[in-house]
Amino acid sequence: MSRRAGWLAVAAACCCSFGCGQADNSPMITGTVTVDGKPVSGLYVVFYDAATKAATSSTCTQDGGRFEWNVPEPGEYVITAFWPKRIETAEEVIEGPDQLRGRYRQFEHPAAKVTIAAGENTLPPIELARK
Repeated sequence: MSRRAGWLAVAAACCCSFGCGQADNSPMITGTVTVDGKPVSGLYVVFYDAATKAATSSTCTQDGGRFEWNVPEPGEYVITAFWPKRIETAEEVIEGPDQLRGRYRQFEHPAAKVTIAAGENTLPPIELARK
């Protein structure tokens, strides 16, 4: 399996494992992501439990770089990010290489580290760079 396919599988597994529904007591997170100062859509953010290093959930940014998601419980989280190039053909849309060149995909070199409290959480903007 290619590295790209592996990351896409992680994102899909997180979405399937944790569902798109929201548990009543799981903390809600809202935030935005920018790349080189501009909000981007289609960028995946993956939340890892900082203590166990286990991926707990993931989502994809929408218009304006916004995302809204739940994590299983309050605590310390590491956020990784990747932004696949969308390649559109007549038959399908393919997610191509990471436009950030893997810079924010590793637990050890994340896009952000955050503390999530019970209830609603608005994160400071996550600012990423291509270079």
